[in-house]
Amino acid sequence: MAFFNLFKRGASTNTARPSFQPEWTERGIAFRLAVPLPAPTIDELQARAYAVERHEFVLAHYLLQLVQEGAASVDADSLLLPWSEFFRLREMPEHQSSLASFVVPPERPFQPVLDHQATLSDSSFDIFVESWELNGLSIRTARRIGAVLIVDDEEALLPAATWETVETINQFQHRPVEQRTQHFNELGWGKIRSQADIASALYKSQYLATTHVLTPDKLRLPQTREETPFGRVHTVMPTFDGAPDGWLRAFDQFGTVQPHYDLASSDGGRVRIVLSEPVLKVLQVIKRDMPGRRVAGARAEKFIHNPWAFLGDSAAEVLNEEDFLLDKASAGPLTTIFSVATRMSDGRIDTVGLVVTEHYADGTARTSDCRFDGTASLAEFVITLEGALCEERELFPWNEFDLTVDAESASQLETARQVLFLWRSQPAGRIDFTDVYTLDGYSDRIHGIGVAKPMYVPVMQNASSDADDEGGWLPDELTPMVSVTLSGHDGHVLIPLTAEWVGNFEQTVQQAEKEGVGEVCDPELPTAIDTAQARQLADAFGSMIAASEKVKAEKAGGETKSRRTKESLLVKTNFNEVDYQEARRAVLTPPEEAKAILPASLRPSVSLKMHQRQGIAWFQHLVALSPSECRGALLADDMGLGKTLQLLTLLGWFYEQRPEGKPSLVVAPKSLLENWAQEIERFFTPAYPDHLVLHGDELRARKQPIDLIDEQLQTRGITDLLKPDWLGNRKVIITTYEVLTNYEFSFARKEFAFVICDEAQRIKTPGTRVTLAAKKLKADFRISCTGTPVENSLADLWCLFDFVQPGLLGALETFGRTYRRPIECNTEEHHDSLNRLQLLIAPQTLRRTKEDIAGELKKKYFVLQGLTQAATSLSVNPLDGERLEVAISGHQLVLYKGGLKKLQDAAAERDARQRARLSFGALHLMKAVCAEPYCLPGSRFAPDKRGLDAHLENSPKMRWLLEQLGAVAGRAEKAIVFTELREVQAALAYFIHQRFGLKPSVVNGDTQGRQGFIDRFSGAGGFNVIILSTLAAGAGLNVTAANHVFHYTRAWNAAKENQATDRAYRIGQERDVFVYCPTVVADFPTFEVRLDEMLKRKGKLAGATMSNSSMEAMLNGNIEDVRMSELLGDVPGSAQIELRYLAMDDVDRLDGASFEYLCRLLWEKRGYVASVTTKMRGDGGIDVIALQGKEGVLLQCKSSANAELGWDAVKEVAAGAARYQGTYSGTRFRRICVTNRRFNTGAHAQADANRVQLIERDGLEQLLKQYPLTVVELDDELMRKLSLSSAA
Repeated sequence: MAFFNLFKRGASTNTARPSFQPEWTERGIAFRLAVPLPAPTIDELQARAYAVERHEFVLAHYLLQLVQEGAASVDADSLLLPWSEFFRLREMPEHQSSLASFVVPPERPFQPVLDHQATLSDSSFDIFVESWELNGLSIRTARRIGAVLIVDDEEALLPAATWETVETINQFQHRPVEQRTQHFNELGWGKIRSQADIASALYKSQYLATTHVLTPDKLRLPQTREETPFGRVHTVMPTFDGAPDGWLRAFDQFGTVQPHYDLASSDGGRVRIVLSEPVLKVLQVIKRDMPGRRVAGARAEKFIHNPWAFLGDSAAEVLNEEDFLLDKASAGPLTTIFSVATRMSDGRIDTVGLVVTEHYADGTARTSDCRFDGTASLAEFVITLEGALCEERELFPWNEFDLTVDAESASQLETARQVLFLWRSQPAGRIDFTDVYTLDGYSDRIHGIGVAKPMYVPVMQNASSDADDEGGWLPDELTPMVSVTLSGHDGHVLIPLTAEWVGNFEQTVQQAEKEGVGEVCDPELPTAIDTAQARQLADAFGSMIAASEKVKAEKAGGETKSRRTKESLLVKTNFNEVDYQEARRAVLTPPEEAKAILPASLRPSVSLKMHQRQGIAWFQHLVALSPSECRGALLADDMGLGKTLQLLTLLGWFYEQRPEGKPSLVVAPKSLLENWAQEIERFFTPAYPDHLVLHGDELRARKQPIDLIDEQLQTRGITDLLKPDWLGNRKVIITTYEVLTNYEFSFARKEFAFVICDEAQRIKTPGTRVTLAAKKLKADFRISCTGTPVENSLADLWCLFDFVQPGLLGALETFGRTYRRPIECNTEEHHDSLNRLQLLIAPQTLRRTKEDIAGELKKKYFVLQGLTQAATSLSVNPLDGERLEVAISGHQLVLYKGGLKKLQDAAAERDARQRARLSFGALHLMKAVCAEPYCLPGSRFAPDKRGLDAHLENSPKMRWLLEQLGAVAGRAEKAIVFTELREVQAALAYFIHQRFGLKPSVVNGDTQGRQGFIDRFSGAGGFNVIILSTLAAGAGLNVTAANHVFHYTRAWNAAKENQATDRAYRIGQERDVFVYCPTVVADFPTFEVRLDEMLKRKGKLAGATMSNSSMEAMLNGNIEDVRMSELLGDVPGSAQIELRYLAMDDVDRLDGASFEYLCRLLWEKRGYVASVTTKMRGDGGIDVIALQGKEGVLLQCKSSANAELGWDAVKEVAAGAARYQGTYSGTRFRRICVTNRRFNTGAHAQADANRVQLIERDGLEQLLKQYPLTVVELDDELMRKLSLSSAA
């Protein structure tokens, strides 16, 4: 039996039986244990892995990780890695080096030759591999074991697609007797045929070669929408990948769904479409409930909102949510939110309308303002909305919109009723004295009615009584004086108001404006004043003089009638001091003396931090004002500041005040359910309100049996329901976003006191099922809890507040145009709008960072030491250039120069995709060399044969780490070592075990039961080490038992690295935390030095604010990853790598997708916000959409090797523009076709006729000269597209 040759060593004399003996099996790769395990558990396997010989350690450690992650299974005498998992792992870059720990046969492109017995209609029909071919040679004596083919005693690994094909054939051969019917034969052959074609299988018989059977297992549901005399009608067009022409015609021909359909194939033959049971059931619902594939009214609303419920249980297998949203987008918006808006003037209702916001699949939104014609149309809307709520509809049509019914619709109905009553009852004629002089109807800013004081106050000499009696204010014989306040001068200034002086002052101001002078000087003014202010004074003084002349003219004309001075509303001007503030902010701000009321169920031993008490008091104040004056809040505290404990304390207090209060719902990611339950047990006594973790067995026990669900509901596909009494006496329900979405009908009918969304970034995308499910919930108080409310754009914040306080931030479209992140603010207007946004959200946002509460936490120090420094130093915030330096070894230097040579070779590569791959590979190699030179990409880790000292001499960072861990051990403290490189994890585990005798656990993102490993690490007394992947440290891990954090390799993202550190530096940490970022340095800037510089630069950029506030830092959002161009570009203090600019020769080598990214980058250089469109049916031929304010460009990108192109591109961009014009209402689009070649005469004629601009080779070359792009910039985009960054 063939087996792996582990760690081939010519000098090895170890002849003992391997601890893990690998062999091929039909199921997968089995590793037989030399000595059976006492019990088939991970703990026993871990003990065995650390007890093996040195040369077996890496394999044993990797197998342990695979079992922990669920990829492999363990029993008493063996481990099994299934072939399916082996092929899956082989495609993952982070596993490729680790898989080199064992040797598999070389892969050969063997082709199976398929034959059959009997025909599809026979019960004896079967498929089998008759023989094999390799490079045209027939092989008949092969023997297969799983995915290994043995020919003449030589082993070869089959390609993944080939193994899948023969495995499917094997399963088909062993099908039960009841499935040996024509229908199941056709289903089986259809599946085999589709896989065989991918594997390039050969067919021995003409029967198999010409028998085409399609067995779709997924459906797509594109839709169209049209207005008819009978209302709005949606037409569904079910299809699937590879659907032949005529499929829909065949489907429509029959009144019932057929088990199969026969159509003509493109090669002149026949193709049969055989429907699986799930697909059949979904199509039956469409056929039964959508006559002619058309649906309208309430049924259309149910279908559009939740097709999985409408189409039945099988829809979950058949429909993909992302595909459905894209198909739905082709017919219109994903969701349409509305709110009633009233416009008032002089205390009267002028107009009433609906603000309607349509959300589309690409994240964009369109807002419309629709006015009601009068009270009659508003009354009709009230009746329609009321009916939709009573009937529990998902949508209802109004004008051209399908309005979404959500949790806010009830409050909008109440608003509409109140507005309708006021609109109908407001007087249309006479205005009484009380209508004007009753202040209740005015803004709180109005403090009375009387004579208004002018801005410029005349200062009069003693006037005659005659003048007073006549109401004049400018005595004939006196010079009036005016008191003004000037910028830059304290107190008031008196100015003689004469026509001569005003005329001279006007001329002075005009001269200053003409010459562009910034200031104006005048003898009557004590100081120079700004020209703009001078203009205001001149205009005001001119008006006063004109009024004076008018008064004199009236007096000269004779007696005038005595007039009363006109009274007006007196407004609080905030002129000299702030004497008015909006009531909402004043009401929502807690009084300074507010203190938290803690529940009696909080354990006496629990001592809350000051910021936690303040947070609880803040929440208690807002809850007291809910739901009329406040609907919810955003808790955005930094990670590790105890957000969960604050919220649990709030719930405990609430139910002690209101024992009979409504229940509350906590929705969290699955990985955090255990954490919420543990925090209740840890911090509260059994007197805490009963809680229920609604997941797993608890969920299954509460699901309503299908036979107890009304048949009408079942026919509509509504079967995911909870039992009527599912809640019992529980007050706090903890569940996942997936459960909320699947059981939305049961949740939406409940009234909750609180709905808390933990890690609320899950609901930051408008229109998705999970976002809509959350917004449907009825709650008195809603809380979004996330440390990163802004991840990619401020639209994230808008969506969270649309859940917390709907309507507060207005319409998304207007919001997106108005506000910028602080980091993007580059005009005074941007800064002003940002200030308004902060004032708007501040009353309902609680954001504290670790810097804000530094006095309540232990200290966090970065450990620093330069090569020339004899001792380490500590810094809270390291400066540029301050690092923890480790000198590169000679062995590393040789390997590193090899990486530089690979980088130079990559730069010379002309193929863009290949260049991106080679460049990334070179950088990844240099990263690995710096970390551990015995763990290079594509190779297995093995300790140096010469011994430990020789190994550590070549690996200075590992030597340094072991020395530092020795110091930690001397203090009996614990450490976390972060690295995402799996081979380096194995090396760390090996050396830590060798040096300290520990068996460190390794936790990656896929590790199952990871909290259990953390708990065992934390519970062990004294010194201990745990190895974590940086990517596994995003959420839910609490490792405060450790106070030493080693970033052995650095993340590409500063925020992710900070989150990893926060696993230890958080509430509950009882010691100062020490952070180590060892950086390998040389006499040139190494990869690690460059990465350290860029991480610091990115971190400072994201923290850049106008006022050094944590709120602004929050609004900046996530820090971007370090990109390749930045590593190769202008890094301070580093040598420059020459950057090459793209030329047309490079462009000609781009494939179609790469050419689209080139065009996107060009239009971004031109000042547009551009994106490559998602390719799907109905994308309309638009490859790139670019926006710049209200202007836009739709691009069709054609990269070709042909000298001339036809008019297809013109046709596609012309046809596709309509969809995007509808989505981006108010944007004026230009349509452009871009190519690296030329368009023919016909294309030019069509372009002129359709008003499409053509950019040909000369124009593209000119754009590249005007907006130059480096090769590295394009490589960055291609690397992101290829997801290569996930490998690091």
